[in-house]
Amino acid sequence: MTVDAYPSLVERFRTQLNNAIETPDLLLATRSEREGLSREYDMFHSRGIGARYKPATRSISQDAKDLIVAFEVTDQKRYEARYQRPIWPGGNSGITIGIGYDLGWATSEWLRSDWTDRLAPEHLALLSSVCGKTGENVQPLLTDLQSIQIPWVDAFIQFNSVTLPRYIAETLAVADNVSKLSDDSLGALVSLDYNRGQNFRTQSYRYVEMNAIYRSLVTGNFADIPAQIRKMKRLWEGISGARGLVIRRELEAVLFEKGLEG
Repeated sequence: MTVDAYPSLVERFRTQLNNAIETPDLLLATRSEREGLSREYDMFHSRGIGARYKPATRSISQDAKDLIVAFEVTDQKRYEARYQRPIWPGGNSGITIGIGYDLGWATSEWLRSDWTDRLAPEHLALLSSVCGKTGENVQPLLTDLQSIQIPWVDAFIQFNSVTLPRYIAETLAVADNVSKLSDDSLGALVSLDYNRGQNFRTQSYRYVEMNAIYRSLVTGNFADIPAQIRKMKRLWEGISGARGLVIRRELEAVLFEKGLEG
């Protein structure tokens, strides 16, 4: 790939992301996939909030942030129309607030730490009652939560100042060389971590490509990483309702490539 190809990567990324945003039902079908959150909950639940990663000071690119936001709430317009109040995305999700903050995979302590500055005490108490609960049995619990409304500005500030920096810190901890990545390439891995968790060292068929990415990070072979992200598509291709995850992997691969050219 040459420097001359860089503008086409920018255009390719924005075009594919905009196409995804214009198909919100496709994105909606991916929001019940909580592979990453379930791992975080299993890792840290017994050790309490202190075990979670402290928010990183390193940032990621705006394109990377837009990608993650798109696959959680689409955009500000769609958020204000559909997501200001708690929802249940379906599948193995729990009650979800803000920009993809899933209470089913959070403790009440995490909720209070992450949202005290944005939610009233009475709303925190209501939401605490559904922490740790996932699956279709949580849907009836929404009735008691409809008094809670989180404006976009509060959701966005919370995401940018608390939730996202935690995921950046988690991704940076994968290997020393991660810190050498550009904001685009790091952001692509943060999106992957956000969706699939920090499973880069997991030895199983489901995580073959993530393990290959880990080895590439350790050796500094960054150019191989986009191909590994694309190979993950095998997990969702042909599965009903999973096309959005295939698109997300392609966007992450393009974004990583864009970062290599930056």
